[in-house]
Amino acid sequence: MGLLTKAVIKIETNSFDKNNAKLWKDMPTIEGVKVTDGLNYTNDKEEEFRLFNIYEPVDSIDSLPVVIDIHGGGWMYGDRNLNGEFAKYCASLGTKVLTFSYRILDKVKLIEMVQDVFEFMHYISKNAAELRLNLKKCAIVGDSAGGHLALLFMAINASKELQEIYKVEPVDLDVSFICLQHACASLTDTIFEGKSKFLDIAMNFYRKALFGRKRKTDKIYLNSSIDQFVKYLKLPKVLVVSATGDDLKKNNDFMLKVFDENDIKYEYKEYEGLFHVFQVMKYDLKESKEINSYMIELFKQSRKE
Repeated sequence: MGLLTKAVIKIETNSFDKNNAKLWKDMPTIEGVKVTDGLNYTNDKEEEFRLFNIYEPVDSIDSLPVVIDIHGGGWMYGDRNLNGEFAKYCASLGTKVLTFSYRILDKVKLIEMVQDVFEFMHYISKNAAELRLNLKKCAIVGDSAGGHLALLFMAINASKELQEIYKVEPVDLDVSFICLQHACASLTDTIFEGKSKFLDIAMNFYRKALFGRKRKTDKIYLNSSIDQFVKYLKLPKVLVVSATGDDLKKNNDFMLKVFDENDIKYEYKEYEGLFHVFQVMKYDLKESKEINSYMIELFKQSRKE
């Protein structure tokens, strides 16, 4: 990866840090939740990028439903702690929430990120009893780039062809509910239709960083966007959340268009004026509490169906 790409990632990371510090300032703490921090899901030497947390009520029981959260951050920012307050809030509603780190830009490309997601899913599936996790009818939640990875996981897990391309083995995971929050599920060069020069430049940067300069013949690139892998998707109950003030809303809208064209059913909630992944980054907003509580309610309903 070139020096310019590394410099851009560093600048963007600093920007994310400053923005999140403002969002999290004076945010109230959530009581009654126990956090098990920094569990290792790999034997690889790069352990700091392969750790996970478990959030659960202090009086937790083994049978509580499990939410697996895949954090966003533009494929280049964040770790298992990024969505910590969001995870605490969901745990306070009577669930166990798992958050995990995966390697990001500029360490790796998209294929390694996907492989990390699969490695984590394999680990918790094989060690569910030891970890006291009830993975029967669990949920997957993904925000922004995490929504992309959540959909990719579901498509790859259902397709032997994609498993060979991404070099992963399928996971025996019983998923009854998926929530896609402001998902950025497309990396194609037409996503913003030339209407935003800045976003066109940004997406071109991501494509080069995630796939390299010769991406147009790369099987990973050709099977990385929602319109390319939708034919493999087998989804359970789906909730999609967005906001009119989201600068990246066109990416989420494109995903919905693909869903509609392929008769994929989903429930859609849109919030007026709020920003990208507001319910994850600012859990204490009235609207965040509303949609996150509704999400957990839908998830619990899905387990009875």
